[in-house]
Amino acid sequence: MIRRCCLLFLVLGFQPSHAQFTALGFADSLLFDASQSYHYGDYQASRPLRVMAWFQAKPTSRGFLSFGELLMGTPTLRRVAWDTEQQEAKLTCWRENAFVHLESGEVLDEAGSIRIDQHQLLLLATEAQPNDWPAAGQYPVVIYHHGSRGFGAENYQMAENWAKAGFLVLSADFHLPHPQWAYGLAEGIDSSMASLRCLFAFAQRLAGKQAIFFVGHSWGAQQGWRFLAEDAPPIKGFISLETTLEYKTNAAEIADKWPYMFETLMHKERKVKVPVLAVAARTGSLPFPFLSHKTTGWQAQLGVVPEFAHEAFTSLPFLRLHLPMQPDDQLLRAQQGLYHDLGKLLLHFLRVPGSAFPEPTDPTQFEIVYRQP
Repeated sequence: MIRRCCLLFLVLGFQPSHAQFTALGFADSLLFDASQSYHYGDYQASRPLRVMAWFQAKPTSRGFLSFGELLMGTPTLRRVAWDTEQQEAKLTCWRENAFVHLESGEVLDEAGSIRIDQHQLLLLATEAQPNDWPAAGQYPVVIYHHGSRGFGAENYQMAENWAKAGFLVLSADFHLPHPQWAYGLAEGIDSSMASLRCLFAFAQRLAGKQAIFFVGHSWGAQQGWRFLAEDAPPIKGFISLETTLEYKTNAAEIADKWPYMFETLMHKERKVKVPVLAVAARTGSLPFPFLSHKTTGWQAQLGVVPEFAHEAFTSLPFLRLHLPMQPDDQLLRAQQGLYHDLGKLLLHFLRVPGSAFPEPTDPTQFEIVYRQP
């Protein structure tokens, strides 16, 4: 069941035909989920959810947004009592994801330089310009759900590319600060699913009669499997980007570490009914045991053949290519190429989800390890 949520502000108006759109628009707003309460500091009211979207638009004179504005929120976004704490928490999570050596996994912080580099990267211009929300029913909608301790703008480069192709890419910051827990670790499973249902209701308003797709990374992919299996929402296709369960075979371990995923997908009546493209860094030419046979329709499992870090499924590590002398520079450049090629494959699925998805042309980069049927 889709729970009701109310929108702080949304501008819906007439937009010209797509042929007149030569720019990339970006809008963000706050949704308030009346089905949940949230208490932090002096704020005690409905649970807020910052939503954001990339889409084709007419050029404006407002300039291009920086990465920092995508991360923190545009200047027009209304600020609320918990906002300062959330901004600092998001910066911490961003450093944890972006400033990590892609091979060793160690945090890169020589002589405390991260904060200096961080400021430089936050000022980087993106391709998006601030714009009004587009009219309902104008574009097919792609919902992107971030991973644990992530945020809605973590995959902004892929979002920009899909928006150029005619999709509206909708994301959200699912984490909120908590007075007693580390950022991103306090949300209960029911709370996070309720926020996802709130976002989906908003996506339906934006899509009108257009198709809706779901893309999730890591925890966001796990949420996607649960949402699709439990709620069976009317979506056109699902892309699962490395849930971290792909090569797990020990049922007891899965049940212990990912109980809600285990309970959902092991339930005989809970199977995902839409086309699924599941992607993960390859461990041999093997299928993903836990995710196989969990759909009633078409499913393909795509392995990334060369070395590919978990964080490389997002845009974040590649921001460091704008900085000099990165210790993992060669890996960054190689995996950035894979990231962009992967985005093109995923775009093909969004355009034609299901059995028309082709075999990858370069088996040294990507390999389909399982198809159903």
